[in-house]
Amino acid sequence: GMVNKNVFDRNLVATKVKYQDVIKEYGNYHGDSRKKSNSGLFVLGYVTPWNNHGYDISKIFNDKIAVVSPVWLQIRRKGEGAFYMTGDHDIDKGWVADVTRNSITQI
Repeated sequence: GMVNKNVFDRNLVATKVKYQDVIKEYGNYHGDSRKKSNSGLFVLGYVTPWNNHGYDISKIFNDKIAVVSPVWLQIRRKGEGAFYMTGDHDIDKGWVADVTRNSITQI
């Protein structure tokens, strides 16, 4: 979850990483890290219907994410040369509205 100290203050920036630190800190993020990135890098995220945590993370950090690609739809073969699409039951319009509300993130 959110913590008040950044990775430098928590002594996590190191050339020799300790696995204990990774296990202890993997789920933590500094509150300021939710703000828009100044790196200038294009950030692409994926969310899947079988991992709800991805939906939450994309909302927490959506000011940093340029595009989120939900993995909802699948193309399936139906006989020789015929295809059909499935997965539309996984489309979450409420989540789409939440993530795109900032006018930065695109789906």
